[in-house]
Amino acid sequence: MNFKRILSGGEVGALTGFVSRGDSNIYGLSAFHVLSGTNGIIDFEDIVQVYNITTGRWLNFGKTIEGIYSKGYLGTGGAGILDFAIFSIENSFKDRIKNALKPTKLSNSMGINNHFSENVYVHGYSVINEKTVSGRIRNLDLNNYDLAVQLDEDYTIERGDSGMLWRDSNNNAVAMHLAGNTSDYATISYCCLMSRILNPYGFNFYEYQDYENAIV
Repeated sequence: MNFKRILSGGEVGALTGFVSRGDSNIYGLSAFHVLSGTNGIIDFEDIVQVYNITTGRWLNFGKTIEGIYSKGYLGTGGAGILDFAIFSIENSFKDRIKNALKPTKLSNSMGINNHFSENVYVHGYSVINEKTVSGRIRNLDLNNYDLAVQLDEDYTIERGDSGMLWRDSNNNAVAMHLAGNTSDYATISYCCLMSRILNPYGFNFYEYQDYENAIV
C-alpha cells in the first residue's frame, strides 16, 4: 500500500481509487471534503499530493478538477450525504499506473436509497493506521449518511481516513468512508454508497494492483 494517503490544501485523506468516463482519461477519486482542502473550496491551483510510505516523501500527484457535496436527506425517497471529487493525474504517474489498473465491480449486497443488507462483512485500508481494518454493516443511526459500518473489535479509523474504500468479502466496492462517530479512534464509519458515486455520473471504477512498484 505504498500510495494511498493523499494531501490537498492542507487536508489529509485516502485515495479511494481511479475512475474514467469512457474516454482515455483516468482520474483519482476521493472525498470532496478532502480534495477541497481545509477551506472547503475547490482551488484548481491546489496540488494533490500522494505519500510514499517506503520513502517518506510527498509527491505531486495531480489537481482537483471537480466535485459534488450534497447534505442529503434520508426521508422517504431520499438519500444520504454525497461527498466526492475527482482529480487529474500527472502524466508521469499515468505512465506508471495505466497498465496495472484493474476494474472493480460494485458489490451486489448493496443498493441505492439505503436498501442494503445488515451484517455484511466489509474491509478497508486505514491510511492513518497503515493497516487493513474490518467491520459489519449495522442498522444504526445514520446521521444523514447512506450506510454505517461498526468496526470489529480492536480496529479504529481516524481523521485522515476519509475517502477509504469499503469492500465486501469478494473485494467488490461497497462504500466510501466519509466520517467517524468520533474524530479519533472512531469505531463507527459513516459512508456514501459507491453506487451513488459511480452510476449516475457514468464512472468506471479501477484500483491499482502494484503498489510496491508504483512510485520511486
